[in-house]
Amino acid sequence: MKRLVSIFLAVAGLFAQSALDIVHSASKDILKHSQFGFYARYCDESKALLAIGEENSLAPASVLKVVTTAAAIHFLGADFTYNTPLGINGTIDKKGILKGNLVITGSGDPTLGSEFQPQAFSLQEILKMWEKAIRDAGIKKIDGDIILDISLFEEQDVPDYWPWVDIGNYYGAGPQAIIMHDNLYHLVMQPGKKPGDPVTVLRTEPEVPGLTFDNHIYTGPKGSGDNGYIYAGPRQYNAVLRGTIPAGVPEFSIKGAIPEPPLLLGKMLETHLNSTEIQHKGKVRVSESAVKTNKTLHTLESQPLAAILLPINRRSVNLFAEAALKRTGAEIYGKGSTDNGLKAIDKLFDELKISREGLKLFDGSGLSPVNMISAKNVTDLLAAMKNHPEFAAYYNSFSIAGDELSGGFVSRVGKGTILQNNARIKTGTVRGVRSYTGYLTNKSGREIVFTFIVNNYHCSVSQINQLYENILLELAKGN
Repeated sequence: MKRLVSIFLAVAGLFAQSALDIVHSASKDILKHSQFGFYARYCDESKALLAIGEENSLAPASVLKVVTTAAAIHFLGADFTYNTPLGINGTIDKKGILKGNLVITGSGDPTLGSEFQPQAFSLQEILKMWEKAIRDAGIKKIDGDIILDISLFEEQDVPDYWPWVDIGNYYGAGPQAIIMHDNLYHLVMQPGKKPGDPVTVLRTEPEVPGLTFDNHIYTGPKGSGDNGYIYAGPRQYNAVLRGTIPAGVPEFSIKGAIPEPPLLLGKMLETHLNSTEIQHKGKVRVSESAVKTNKTLHTLESQPLAAILLPINRRSVNLFAEAALKRTGAEIYGKGSTDNGLKAIDKLFDELKISREGLKLFDGSGLSPVNMISAKNVTDLLAAMKNHPEFAAYYNSFSIAGDELSGGFVSRVGKGTILQNNARIKTGTVRGVRSYTGYLTNKSGREIVFTFIVNNYHCSVSQINQLYENILLELAKGN
């Protein structure tokens, strides 16, 4: 009997596929015509467990966010907080009149009124805090302007090479040094009664004064979901609407990028102050040059960076990633710009002694289709971060496979397998790109780092997802 079992196991072993076999098989099937890179290794050993196309320069999609967050936590630290001061440059007379300007100085904090950061103050709470600080200073009237100082970051909001189809929508909103409400508005519409009927634009939340729409959205079938797109560049107040929203609901909303978030925040503060009888007669204006203040009335402090990494690596919020990139650049080079943030990433690779061959980046979120990075670049970075003093905060920002609390797609990965509550995964998706990267502990207790990137595939995303899960399951066996 023992002999029969031994023969059976030996025969079964002949048909077992290694991770490399799985990729080779897929390259002749679902990955035919695509470009790809697969790389996996132990954290503490450079020898590859899986290496095929690992040095190909590929578009990574949102997997790039693990690079941006590594740079942010390396140069800023897990305990770093953004501080947004409210100050004055002037004097307050005996009648409570501010002879001068009220100034909000931007620090690049992406969490002001954020829907993606549960612990963040709402916009209404922030306005009330600022009102109280102004009132406590004895100010009853502002004779000067309300100035939004955005000088810490460059004037250009959106990185080069972002697709036109993206930048008018909320996921294509770029950061200035003052960010509010995730730089997004909800566009609320009323669909028609049947497919093909025109759609009525009802309102935006929050209200964006001056914003108009050239509406070409039509009603789609019931249950067809959000297929509406907003086309507008930064600081443009006329947006073109295209696509469909579903029939069968009284209202349906999609999310757009606010044209000038700092200006809108200033106007909201002015409206709030006037409603509480703190008069303002001057202008609301944005300054791209630094504005000096002689007194600080209030400082709004964010949560630590460790908490802000969660919306980036778990919810894949592009705005938060770009804000982190620019703030990292500002910390090292004095000005928050995409270019300075990318220089910081180069500096990170150099300091961690990781090869930058194959690396050519244009943003920090992965939305640009012309970003280039290799699976080996990313995997080696993750391995190096294992020994970083801030590793715990970095590691905990990844989604946990099969964990419903992590939310998103990864919460459905590997359920009922060794991957559940084990693998830490960051995914990436843009048109024609699907990618995974992260950490995995195998049955022998050794930690593996991995990156899988596929570009220009012709199969379904679900087929790519299943391929990736099969590879992870094979790596987890620890053979």
